[in-house]
Amino acid sequence: MGYVKNLKLMALVSGGVLLAGLIFSIIFGGLNMGIDFTGGTIMTLDMKGEFDLRVITEALSENNITGAQAVRTGVSSSMQTQADIRMQTTGNGSEEADLRQALLESIRRTYPTAEIIAVDSVDGIASIDLIRNALLSVAIASALMLVYIWFRFELLFGVAAVVALLHDVMIMLAFTSILRVPINSPFIAAVLTIIGYSINNTIVVFDRIREYGKSDANMAKHRAEIVDKSIKSTLGRSINTTLTTLLTISMVYLFGVESIREFALPIIIGLLAGAYSSIFLAGPMWASWHKKLQTAKNRG
Repeated sequence: MGYVKNLKLMALVSGGVLLAGLIFSIIFGGLNMGIDFTGGTIMTLDMKGEFDLRVITEALSENNITGAQAVRTGVSSSMQTQADIRMQTTGNGSEEADLRQALLESIRRTYPTAEIIAVDSVDGIASIDLIRNALLSVAIASALMLVYIWFRFELLFGVAAVVALLHDVMIMLAFTSILRVPINSPFIAAVLTIIGYSINNTIVVFDRIREYGKSDANMAKHRAEIVDKSIKSTLGRSINTTLTTLLTISMVYLFGVESIREFALPIIIGLLAGAYSSIFLAGPMWASWHKKLQTAKNRG
């Protein structure tokens, strides 16, 4: 397979995913922002003893309450007899009271003595700082990676790596839009995690390109072939490391609680996007840009 030759096709695949995410976002009025950004209500339940968190999750589903989170709370890890339920507000006080009562009645079919002991309202004011800090973190991380790869390799390697990272983040956003995954603090953490993780495979490919390039006296003429050879020689490593991590995080998603799954699913998407960009985009982009620069230089 010619990776450099198929760069446009691979870019079209990514563009199709991004376009689908944009369409879903338009249809549903934007991304599915969670309570950390929109504000909402935290309802505390006293279950009067040990309880199964799945009962609360099923009660939420039964009452058509979407985007809510239920977590165990208590004085210690061995005495967690309470649950906090984070829900978005509807804007109608009496409607919310009726919804809480209906939810409690559903839970009481399994735990008759359960009761609501607190209802607190939270707002999304902190979301402004959260978004600003997240964007700042992404910008700083990208800039530092660009500088590091520039000094270790060359500037175009750094630019290609940063573009690949931004591609991974946008793919994560697109799939969260398509799958309507709530965007809360765990999603921000997942994005920052993927930025730090997915650069590894890309650097391995770049290092192999540099290694093969040093042994080729006519690097400029054989650049595309060298990139294809480098990707093929590192393909097994890239697939194995991704699958190993993917297997672990998939187990976390399958068996974790809702708040953990909100973190695990974006990580899964980011891992796949990172493997895709390091194999099909980063190296071929570098070769394509070099070819265009060389053509422009020859014309000048």
